[in-house]
Amino acid sequence: MLNVYPVSSLYGSLLWGRKFAVQLRDRIVMDKAEHVIVDFQGVTMVSRAYTDEFLNVVDLFKKRGVTVESKNLAPEVKKMFQFVQHRRSEIRSQKPKPPTSEC
Repeated sequence: MLNVYPVSSLYGSLLWGRKFAVQLRDRIVMDKAEHVIVDFQGVTMVSRAYTDEFLNVVDLFKKRGVTVESKNLAPEVKKMFQFVQHRRSEIRSQKPKPPTSEC
């Protein structure tokens, strides 16, 4: 089943904070969607927190076999997504430092 979520109609054109991504996740879970299109038409700004949480949502559904697509991202929104994805990749690729023992 395909579900389309028009984000600006649901949450407005400015998406700040993790709560909007969490609300979207809950809506997708309730709808039991198998294929999701998140339409960002009309969204003019997203915060780093929102973007990070949205990417967590995408990862969660990917693990459950649900396809999530994003469309109609404004250039500024797309830049934030790219920035956060790049930063997440950097963080994940860093090797953990061994604990130091201080006497």
